[in-house]
Amino acid sequence: MARPNPRRIVVAAAPGSVDHLLADLDLPEPATTLVVNGGTSDDPDFPVEAVTVALRAVLAELSRRPGPVIISGGTDAGLFRQLGAVVAEVGFNGPVVGVVPAGKINSPDGTTLERRHTHALLVAGDRWGDETMTMLELCRLLDRRGPAVALVAGGGSRTRVEIDGHRADHRPVLVLAGTGRLADELGAGPRPAGLTFVDVADPLAVGSAVARALG
Repeated sequence: MARPNPRRIVVAAAPGSVDHLLADLDLPEPATTLVVNGGTSDDPDFPVEAVTVALRAVLAELSRRPGPVIISGGTDAGLFRQLGAVVAEVGFNGPVVGVVPAGKINSPDGTTLERRHTHALLVAGDRWGDETMTMLELCRLLDRRGPAVALVAGGGSRTRVEIDGHRADHRPVLVLAGTGRLADELGAGPRPAGLTFVDVADPLAVGSAVARALG
């Protein structure tokens, strides 16, 4: 189903600038937050169908909680495009905020915002990663309003920085094993503290892991 909300666009003056951010975005209080981090490349080995089913299970669990909020990379690519499709399919009725470097939107490389996100937080900067500090600060502000969990599928070097930020903030991180690249690299060796690995092909386990992380 189509999202009824017009997109609300908020501009952060500089990376990490979060003054009045929650008020400008009009996010709920209390809030229950899901942060989605991961790959945006069109990897032919990325298990699109399994990730879609897993996202349905995650959103079903999130929707049972007060003030559900989703934070993501917000571009019309890879995991975030998939997220937008599932948001529309299940009729998720909370805010879905994409955090993006302002200089990347509608730039010559063709980056566009995912249309089913209800909010776009544009952070001053021209490079991928310029938005990471602001995304993490937004998560910290939402932590004060209720539980939060980060969900990781695939990903690369920027996703690793995001995971390190979540761990530093003691935010639980759920990694979908079997989604390739960073997600599977992290699961192959000694597993870092603060990460929970769940097989992407087991949506019941994914939903249960989200429920446990949110308390």
